[in-house]
Amino acid sequence: MSVAGPKGPTVAEVAERYLAEHVEVRLKPRTVKMIRADLDRTILPEFGRLPIEAVDFERVAAVHSRMYHVPAMANRTVETLSAMMSMAETWGLCPANTNPCRRVIKY
Repeated sequence: MSVAGPKGPTVAEVAERYLAEHVEVRLKPRTVKMIRADLDRTILPEFGRLPIEAVDFERVAAVHSRMYHVPAMANRTVETLSAMMSMAETWGLCPANTNPCRRVIKY
């Protein structure tokens, strides 16, 4: 994985590592497929080019809110992003306890 400038890796780069080192190694095939769909459908188009540290509560809450018409999908997308952000914290790619998804109120 490459690092994108002084602000660290992009969301897309972290997603690539998350898939390779966590999802594909630890989760069942059906779950892997679901997480890939969440990434491809919403997370990467919305956040992919941003540095991981630029993902904040306001951005996540706005995406979640725009998905109000598909509440289960909206919640699952936030859960996937939250898990990825937690792994980024574990890997030292962003400061500990900064996961912006934790404050999003689910449908």
